[in-house]
Order: sequence, then C-alpha cells, then structure tokens
Amino acid sequence: MRQHPHATVPSAPHHAPRRRRSPFLRFLLICFLLVTVPIVALGATAVTATAVGGLITVEVDEHQPNGTSIWLPIPAFLVDLATLGAPLVIPPEAHREIEQVLGENQDNMREIIEGLVDGPDGVWVNARGSDGEVVTIEKRRGALTITVDSPDADVRVAMPARLVRRAAGAVGLI
Repeated sequence: MRQHPHATVPSAPHHAPRRRRSPFLRFLLICFLLVTVPIVALGATAVTATAVGGLITVEVDEHQPNGTSIWLPIPAFLVDLATLGAPLVIPPEAHREIEQVLGENQDNMREIIEGLVDGPDGVWVNARGSDGEVVTIEKRRGALTITVDSPDADVRVAMPARLVRRAAGAVGLI
C-alpha cells in the first residue's frame, strides 16, 4: 500500500532525556531511609508491645509549695525484658538468701501472688498508719494499683496484675 505524497508520516515519540539524580542526592536518600526505617520499625514494635503487655504508671505528688509532680509511664515489656536477664544477673548467694528468708513460706508467697493475679477485683489492703499514712492495694480489671497517701506526698503505682507473677517468678520468689 502506497502512501499519499502529501501525507505526513508520524515521527517517533519524542522522550525528554532522563535527568540523573546527583550522587549527593542519592546518598542523602539512602541515609534518610537507613535512619528512618529502623526508627519507624522500632516505634511500631514498642507501640505493639505496649498495647499487648500493658503500661506501668508511676505518679508522685508532693504536698508542698513548689512540690514535685511526676507522671511516668513505663511500657511493661521493659520489665519483662529485665526479668529475662534477672537469673543471669542476680548472684547465687542472693537466690540462697531469698530461699532462706522465704523458707517454708515460699508456697504461701506463691498462693498470695496467684490469688492477687487470678482473684476477683476489689480492695486487698487498706491500712492506716499512726502518722496518717494510708496504703491501699487494689485490683480492678486486671490492673494492680498501689496507693500511698501521706501528709508529705501521694504516690500511686499501677501495673498489669499478671506482671507481678512474671517478675516474682523471675527473681525466684515463686
């Protein structure tokens, strides 16, 4: 088939030449990825571990002018990590001392901790000292809360109750 002499023949598509990124920009991009990817991964892991394992909170309020007020959240998985290494770090003589102090009461300690962790919600201890200090230990919805109200300061520590069992087991209390 012949083409008409006045027909235009389409030319090949015209592509703009690709711009090459400079080596410095490539270097910056690689450095950015090498820094941000691990940080994002670590952050996602910490958030997930905290969501699953829970959070320990420590609150301290001093009753003085210019008194300190602290609220400290601690992911419970950090305590789990510390208890993994506890048998390696605690010297054997400390284990023997724990066994001597507990003696025959180690089974009682186990029962108390198991009862606290698995037992019903409620106030387990509510004691008032002669100095006006009030100590309360209670369990609500799987969380153990220890509160000390004194004339000088109020201290409150809350943690997942199951963490008590794991920590006590790691240091040889149960």
